Amino acid sequence: MLVRDDGNGFDVGATPHGHYGLRGMRERVLALGGEFEIKSETGVGTTLLFTLSLPRS
Repeated sequence: MLVRDDGNGFDVGATPHGHYGLRGMRERVLALGGEFEIKSETGVGTTLLFTLSLPRS
């Protein structure tokens, strides 16, 4: 899944205290064996990329 916005962006390495949303997403995706990538640039926007392999039913 790819999610992209053209908002304010942020410094990915400087998560303020008490902000756990993206960290929680990353932990859940990794726990399921997936990959999680964040790209963000101040003044440009943010892109989140989640990759998961789902079992066939």
